[in-house]
Amino acid sequence: MSDPSDRLERAIAQLGAEHEPPPGWEAQVLAAIEPQRAAVPERRPWLRRWWPAIPTAVLAAAVLVLVLRPGRSEALEVAFVATAGDPSRGATRGEQRADEVTLGSRLDLAVRGGRGHRALWLYRVGSGLVAACPGDARCDTAGGAPHLALTAGQIGEYQIVVLTTDAALPAPSGDYDRDVAALLDARIDNTTKTFRVR
Repeated sequence: MSDPSDRLERAIAQLGAEHEPPPGWEAQVLAAIEPQRAAVPERRPWLRRWWPAIPTAVLAAAVLVLVLRPGRSEALEVAFVATAGDPSRGATRGEQRADEVTLGSRLDLAVRGGRGHRALWLYRVGSGLVAACPGDARCDTAGGAPHLALTAGQIGEYQIVVLTTDAALPAPSGDYDRDVAALLDARIDNTTKTFRVR
């Protein structure tokens, strides 16, 4: 007599044996599928021939975009350097605060950054326009960026306006508030800086 657990295992192993596929069934299925595969035309045959050229074309287009793209302009700002004045006029030598300059100091004002046409206007509060660069005899525009060099000869508060535009530069009227308002109305990129001569 055999063990009941062995009989049970053999019976379970034989379950579904009648549903097993016949030997060689894989070869029969593949033989049936191959004629159908051959009958279906290849989709996008051009892609197989041209796929190596696609990355090359994309790379060439990216290089062209980078080369032909106009350069980004640097942010517009006022370049301001004050060199201590003559001690005989009461001015002190040494470092000066960026917003307070001693009388007789040498001022170097310039436009830094921007694009296209650039200008620098200097106003004295209560007196109006002191200098407009380009246009003033003290103005240097070598290199395209206006640079104004002058001596701080009068005590008072001063305002610098630097502007940049791709269009023609506007002419200043001589009044700081009116000129800045006109720049804002025309949407001309500008920035200002205030300093005091003591």
